[in-house]
Amino acid sequence: MRWGIGTGPPSPDPDPNPDAIVTEEKTKPKPPPGTFKQGGSVAAGVFLGQRSMEVSETQSIPPDAIKHRTPLVGVGINLDAVALPIGDNKDSALLVSGFFNYAPFKTEFKTQGGDGSTSSETFSSNFVSVGGALHYRRFFTSSTLGGVYGGGEYISLRIASNPNYTGNIYGVIRAGGELGISFAPESYVFVHGGVLPVLTADNSAGALGESPTSLGYEAGGTVLFRLTDKVFARLGYRFEMVQPAFPEPTGDSKIDEPSESRDILHSGGL
Repeated sequence: MRWGIGTGPPSPDPDPNPDAIVTEEKTKPKPPPGTFKQGGSVAAGVFLGQRSMEVSETQSIPPDAIKHRTPLVGVGINLDAVALPIGDNKDSALLVSGFFNYAPFKTEFKTQGGDGSTSSETFSSNFVSVGGALHYRRFFTSSTLGGVYGGGEYISLRIASNPNYTGNIYGVIRAGGELGISFAPESYVFVHGGVLPVLTADNSAGALGESPTSLGYEAGGTVLFRLTDKVFARLGYRFEMVQPAFPEPTGDSKIDEPSESRDILHSGGL
């Protein structure tokens, strides 16, 4: 057999049909987004917190002020439920959440007399917060999701009747966004952040007068883990801060000039 000049037997193709390989990589299907399953959970456990409040006059020198700081240990109940999966793939859903927290504690007021002696009185006190929200969440991938929420909360810290300070009550709206990761079926890690428009703010049963609408903030995170078909474990943390003003005190408190306040709550539970 003869071969022409410059020719030889054909060599085997080291990469047969490369276009097919490239095409296969480009059209490889992505994992489907995660899905929601209708259902819910109720968690009850220990509520832990730390509350710090200060209200001070803005026009007096030196300004009168009231400060209150206390740890909180009590009980908490949380509800998390997928109310309505949406779409053919059920990769988005409407959810509801709710919570109730209660913590009793004691408040001690110390008074210094003109002779330098100090006396103190202790008063029974309690903290209550209850609220809820409607959430819209959507899976972006098989394990990551995000959403928005809106709801409300009632916060009450009450101290038995005394001439110094008897607590605060707030009614707030909650609105914000959240991001999460699903690390197992119906198990999530979520972080959230939002605003807290304060609709009502009361200090010492109205002694500081009415407060105009103000704006607060919140942030936090939640771990929700399904242990069995009927048992969940839940761990959560929230930071809340409200800053109401009291422009017209009634004169029934040591704060008798226009004042501003800041109330910070760290809370969590398991």
